[in-house]
Amino acid sequence: MGLGSPSEQTGKDNVERSATFKDSFLEPKPDDVVSFSVVCVPRSGVDLRELRRRLSIETLDESLPTDKVRHLVADQLRTIGFQVFDLPSPVVSATGTVALFQHIFKAQLVKRVRTFHGSPPRVETAIVLAPDSSPSPDAVTGALTIVVADPPIPTVPRIPAQTAAFSLHLPGDIAQLTAASRTHRLLTPMNDRATGGGVGVAVIDTEFADHPYFRDHGYRIARLAPNDASCLGQPYAHGTSVLSCMLACAPDVQAFGIRLGVNAVLAFDLALAMPGVKVISFSFVWSLDGEATIPVARLPLQIRILTAVASGVTIVVAAGDGETETFPALMPEVVAVGGVTVDSLTDTISPWPGSSSFVSAIIPGRVVPDLCGMAEAILAPTQGPAYWISSDGTSLATPQVAGIAALLIQKSPALTPQQVRDALCDGAVPVPPPPPSPLTGAGVVNAFNSWTSIA
Repeated sequence: MGLGSPSEQTGKDNVERSATFKDSFLEPKPDDVVSFSVVCVPRSGVDLRELRRRLSIETLDESLPTDKVRHLVADQLRTIGFQVFDLPSPVVSATGTVALFQHIFKAQLVKRVRTFHGSPPRVETAIVLAPDSSPSPDAVTGALTIVVADPPIPTVPRIPAQTAAFSLHLPGDIAQLTAASRTHRLLTPMNDRATGGGVGVAVIDTEFADHPYFRDHGYRIARLAPNDASCLGQPYAHGTSVLSCMLACAPDVQAFGIRLGVNAVLAFDLALAMPGVKVISFSFVWSLDGEATIPVARLPLQIRILTAVASGVTIVVAAGDGETETFPALMPEVVAVGGVTVDSLTDTISPWPGSSSFVSAIIPGRVVPDLCGMAEAILAPTQGPAYWISSDGTSLATPQVAGIAALLIQKSPALTPQQVRDALCDGAVPVPPPPPSPLTGAGVVNAFNSWTSIA
């Protein structure tokens, strides 16, 4: 690909793909902004290859840098002229101009223009690494590797659900089908309704509209963004519908709508800095099909997710809508959510045909999804001009499970993320074929079963 002459790359064009797209690459302007993260030298002193090989929840302490090293890296970046984000994090995230980044780190950047199919098409731009270009960390003492942020693919179906003759309605249909409404009538040990009160849930997604639907239901929502200046492109209100599905299952949580920029690490940093957050919902994926290991490009977010889980936060992510080997769903520390559908005449639950399901070739023994939410067409609030849209997919199933996780934590705040996942899976209602099925995991989430199974 020659700079200055646009080239194109087309996403897999088949009905299983969550979001087909076309990429074109242009030469960036010197003052365009690039977002990146620095993985610092760990306290164990191992090199990058060994860090990636050994990284797990069990080896997390030795895999993280000391505070001294992390502050040293941040101070050097500021001195050079980069904007460094001060959110607490095990990695250092920053932004800067293309000219400065290329000069300091000896790497070539390009502007990627990604056009998602749809009506109308949605365009997303980002400054990314040129193919076969790798930043050198040598200019920053304590830096192990430099990762240029690369935004994920939203888990939205290729075929728009507006063509469907049947749609589920919020909040009632979703609350009923997941047994959340039955759970809401129960009382916690503190004599509170089992509706998620006192639990913070962060939904990391795109823009969150201030829709009358949210105000009419009295939901508590804080809308925030990490001020990632490299977040370019057209507004996309996917997050509004996703948030509404979480609140259908846990109406009294403190919800934080965290706008996703180019750098997902920053969104997680901001979510984890919010008071009382015990659950994070993330309806995006990176496809790792054909990879032998988790790539270096995913290392900063992998580390961030591991530190979140180690601190007691349950991470609920989408399995994907047709991709194979998706990240972060393949991580055994997260709750990976697939989708099911319901027959409007017989109430029969069956696997949603667009849901990703796989036995990981990267993480031995990892089967995705863990369990499922409702991925049937759901009539949900969105941003104008329609204000309501019927959509489906694991992007909407994921926040349902996140909301139910909040109900479990409200009842038993000492639950670990692993215990939350176990309770969710143990309470799930099997969907043919019998579990453990690669299609639906343990089955469809059932809030009542899971809630009553824990002390």
